[in-house]
Amino acid sequence: IYSKEISGLRPNTNYTIYVEGVCRNIDNPCGIAPINVLTLEQNYTLPFCENFDSYENYGFLQDWYRPSRFDDRPYTSTRMYIGTASLNMHAYGDLNYNHSTAVLPYIEFDTLQNKYISFWGYGTRDVSYIEVGVMTEPNDESTFEVVKRVTLPNGSWKKFVADFASYTGNGNYIA
Repeated sequence: IYSKEISGLRPNTNYTIYVEGVCRNIDNPCGIAPINVLTLEQNYTLPFCENFDSYENYGFLQDWYRPSRFDDRPYTSTRMYIGTASLNMHAYGDLNYNHSTAVLPYIEFDTLQNKYISFWGYGTRDVSYIEVGVMTEPNDESTFEVVKRVTLPNGSWKKFVADFASYTGNGNYIA
């Protein structure tokens, strides 16, 4: 066999593949070093909509990126404005350290100039906010560029719209 298709892999995910050959000497099987591969990204187009209803509570979003230092956030939650689930960004204390970052999957577009993102937000503290921005590398928080900061209301839901009209960078990942 010269090639083999592997199914069920997640887009934009690193995998290590081990291949072992069948040799004439059964006591000493032929093998090769592990092969590291990165699967291709899933291409999404606009309009793109995610309502989080298809995810289990405390799960994470397929094809999204989570570059934060905490592998348990953000996560989906049953606190929602409409539907059955929402994305819980969870932050506390020193927000330079204790924050969540969620990055949308790669979306095919030429420019962000006439694009926007809308969402419902719910604050749980007197000073809660979300920074909406763009990244050039979805797994590297240092490439995050703030486009808009929105203040969340404490204990209630509010709809927000962040447009990218003033963005002039080359990032393709909305975070």
